[in-house]
Amino acid sequence: MTKSNSKFKVRKATSVDTDILAVFSLAVIKEGDGISIPSEHVKPGIEAVLEDDSKGFYLVATEKGQSDPIGCLMITFEWSDVNNGFYWWIQSVYVDPSWRRKGVYSALHNHVLSLARKAKSVSRIKLYVHENNSKAQNTYKAMGMDQAPHKIFEFYL
Repeated sequence: MTKSNSKFKVRKATSVDTDILAVFSLAVIKEGDGISIPSEHVKPGIEAVLEDDSKGFYLVATEKGQSDPIGCLMITFEWSDVNNGFYWWIQSVYVDPSWRRKGVYSALHNHVLSLARKAKSVSRIKLYVHENNSKAQNTYKAMGMDQAPHKIFEFYL
């Protein structure tokens, strides 16, 4: 399914997008954590999602009339027994720096909401953001998202 507004087209990513999704993923890691890793480390994970819808899906945004992605995000799923529905997690958000603050993320976000509403089995849209990334937090708040009262803990294997 493709959805568009006056400036951008949002579509589900395909295997053709693997290389640009890897570039975007590496940029997220570099910007967020300040580290560089080889693309060989992220491509298998991207390919796994593109090949298996049960893992999630990527959306890419392009400038209307163009084919090169300028932003992306990934959706993964979490089942909630309490809500008897899925939480969709927005992950791997990236917008090319030259396109930031121009509505690219808004187009992606609104597309996610549209898909989730049509799915009817989705009870919440969630995401996590680095506590120091105030620009992203402000964007998410402007999109109508509220800060959850939970903290995320993790254990590396």
